[in-house]
Amino acid sequence: MPLTPEQQQMVEDNIKLAYFALNKYKGGFAWVEQDDLMSTCFLGLTKAAKGYDPDKSKFSTYAMVTIYGTIVREFIPRKPIIKPVYLEEIVNSQEHAFWQEAIPDNRNFEDEIVCNMTIETLFEKVKNNGRLTALDKKIYAAHYGNPELNQVELSQVTGCSQVSVHRVYKKIREQFGDELAM
Repeated sequence: MPLTPEQQQMVEDNIKLAYFALNKYKGGFAWVEQDDLMSTCFLGLTKAAKGYDPDKSKFSTYAMVTIYGTIVREFIPRKPIIKPVYLEEIVNSQEHAFWQEAIPDNRNFEDEIVCNMTIETLFEKVKNNGRLTALDKKIYAAHYGNPELNQVELSQVTGCSQVSVHRVYKKIREQFGDELAM
């Protein structure tokens, strides 16, 4: 939509605002070519002339805000829209027999097996330890079965206080050292 004669006159009368905005914002947009920034300032001035309402503010104030908004929209990248990817598309496009084959897996199964064996061994050590009470073993067994639970949740499961759970953790750590991470 072209500018009206009044809007054209407003742009011509305030052309120095575009130069002022260029000098004001060129430091904040140093990666942008000066010619591109200048043309964006002129575009912002034109948009300001189209949308200006004299009852709300002075033209120079409105124009500077509009110019800055135009620069930001033009040169600050927007967040990319993430397109969903469906397993069927991956499997069909790569001709895998099973969807598990289409997903890259960086896990090392040998390390997982060794880790699980170590955990099992430590659990047996704690379970068969004669210095631990039945409550200590119950708390540790609950922790071993549900490692994602925090101390408060474990106290609710085992029927004791959170302080008791903490003391058992500390006792087991002292007896088994760093080989047992709780």
